Amino acid sequence: MEREKPTQLHAFPQRYRDLRTNAEGSVLGVVTGVGMAKSTATIMALGLDPRFDLTKSYWLVAGIAGIDPHDGPLGATVWAEWLVDGDLGHEIVTRGMPAGWTTGYIPLRKKKPYELPVDRSEEEA
Repeated sequence: MEREKPTQLHAFPQRYRDLRTNAEGSVLGVVTGVGMAKSTATIMALGLDPRFDLTKSYWLVAGIAGIDPHDGPLGATVWAEWLVDGDLGHEIVTRGMPAGWTTGYIPLRKKKPYELPVDRSEEEA
């Protein structure tokens, strides 16, 4: 997106950040927020916005995930055949779990399993 010079701002009060397009309006960038619910609501709001005709659009979706360093280098780009939605959490593989843990699943921004989720007042700005 940065090579396309996203200099045009479009107010998008339905979500967290304004939309950006290049000068021709041929490339549009949107920040959805973290998690399935926020990304779903953002793209729905964009799809309902009468300013944009998305009927012949291509979508490039970027996300963040982890990879075992034995299976791929850090910072690698990977095209996955299958995806699993872990939503707002992290998972440590069994061989890396601390002793006494019954699961490797850790809620977002927490340090151990079963900690209560973050306070909702910590939303993205």
